[in-house]
Amino acid sequence: MVTSRTGLPEPAMDGVVAVPLEPLDERAGVEFVRRWRVTDADGAARALVRICSGLPLALRAAGEWLVKKRPQLSLNDAVLAFGTGG
Repeated sequence: MVTSRTGLPEPAMDGVVAVPLEPLDERAGVEFVRRWRVTDADGAARALVRICSGLPLALRAAGEWLVKKRPQLSLNDAVLAFGTGG
């Protein structure tokens, strides 16, 4: 599997099928966040979806960082850290 924000140049390798995906909408993004962080902080979850532009890979990376590197950090604090580049 290869991911790209802009698509892959043609011609693709034999047998490769491009499957364009749209970013997650806010509702789907919040549900995705809840898979790795049970939260009632819907505002923070929505903000994280916006910061990550609804991109599942970006949300997954944010989740991995939060769960593995900063498990003590609240979702609100994580949003502040991501929003300021911290």
